[in-house]
Amino acid sequence: MTCYIRRVRGFTGLLPCLCLGLCLAAGPAAAADTPTASSSVIAQETSHTHRSGQHVVSFWWLPFEYWMAVAGELGKTPAQTTEIRSLFRSYTMIAVLDVEVRPDSSFDALSTAEIVRRLEIDVNGQTFEVLQQVDPRIQQLAPDLAYLLRSSLSGLGSSLRVLPLPNLDKDGEPILSASKRGHIRLRYRAGSGGEEVEFWWHAPLTSVAGKRRCKSGELAEASWRFCPWDGTPVEDGRTAR
Repeated sequence: MTCYIRRVRGFTGLLPCLCLGLCLAAGPAAAADTPTASSSVIAQETSHTHRSGQHVVSFWWLPFEYWMAVAGELGKTPAQTTEIRSLFRSYTMIAVLDVEVRPDSSFDALSTAEIVRRLEIDVNGQTFEVLQQVDPRIQQLAPDLAYLLRSSLSGLGSSLRVLPLPNLDKDGEPILSASKRGHIRLRYRAGSGGEEVEFWWHAPLTSVAGKRRCKSGELAEASWRFCPWDGTPVEDGRTAR
């Protein structure tokens, strides 16, 4: 598989910019699917970054609820929102940024093909492959809907790669959701030396499902099954964020 690397010059402050990109500007909630979670809050919860010297790799899990929030923040019409809901429930997306910052503040960015070659993804205990083909309407809509995340990364945004994974089970129901239990385990060979990094996402996401409580009253993340302070099961039931 051929690796294409694009070089961009004249951009300063790359690493601080990347950190700022993990704190996206908050926006209003989008739709009934995510009544209170903004896309920025979801993206902040799902972001993972590995840095080695001037080499930076960042990942985001962008579940269906993220795209619904973006649809509202971008002011999509009811008809457009319905189309986005219908299309994006069939996929779950991983966004990736892999850059090597040079002394002159330019950077090299890996292509989608090379990123996929270095990537292993496990969803709920099963190996998943990045889809080579998706509904053509997804290809048309995704760049527009990824605008908020790309713009938060400033000059690095053009190097963001959005990778689609299948997300429907044999009954046509979503495999992964920000509001139900599930997990993604990601392994990635970063840098020219092939250093392996590993990230996990555990659902439900607190940004979407809200915090839960330990029996002691302590707040707990939505994905936690047991309270880390006393080992008791975390109580069901959504609480204020």
